[in-house]
Amino acid sequence: MATREDLENFVSRVTRPEDFGDYWTGVLEGLAEIPLEPQETPAPIRSNADVHVSQVSYHSLGGLEIACWYCVPTGGDGPFPAILHFPGYKGEPGIRRDWGSKGVITLTVAVRGKLRSNSQFDPGYPGLLTHGIEDRDTYSYKGLISDCVRGVDFLLSRPEVDPDRIYACGSSQGGGLTLITTALRPEIKGGVSGYPFLCCYAEAMQMLRSYPYDELNCYARAYPSRVSQMLE
Repeated sequence: MATREDLENFVSRVTRPEDFGDYWTGVLEGLAEIPLEPQETPAPIRSNADVHVSQVSYHSLGGLEIACWYCVPTGGDGPFPAILHFPGYKGEPGIRRDWGSKGVITLTVAVRGKLRSNSQFDPGYPGLLTHGIEDRDTYSYKGLISDCVRGVDFLLSRPEVDPDRIYACGSSQGGGLTLITTALRPEIKGGVSGYPFLCCYAEAMQMLRSYPYDELNCYARAYPSRVSQMLE
């Protein structure tokens, strides 16, 4: 367990596998081969005079259908700037009419495992953080990151979106997903990441004894032979 002094003096260490770039290039190329097949269902009960709200979906890694809330300003001259909003670890995506009323399109992504995106994948909490962690190709967060990346593809497919003004934001897990997605997709012009989860997780295992990070310690105790793969 870390002390306050440990946390105040903490400096992260980055371990980058030699094939890191090639791996993520392969992931992006694989996603590009999956038909997006976007669908949109208007949600008049969620809309108001300033913002039109729809439930949209698109296909992501493994063919999973990912649900989102899509808020578009009803007034003003488009195309509009757009924000991808990513959810926290346990929180559910909200409907950002507040941003829509300010002339900004918002796509809030219900990554796999969230409500409306959990019919094919639902490891629960705890469970999500270690699901498939023994192999980087089966790990849950490969899927979650892919779901966020595909959100960029959805926005780029929309005529009302200004492709030169796409941004991302989120806090906790959403903050981590913001950093990762913004790094993978140069079409995102900027991001705001609040207290990002998923950073320095190897150190977090040693310093913290609370969930969700302690889920990693529980897994390591149960499967000590898999620790090296888990940290890859």
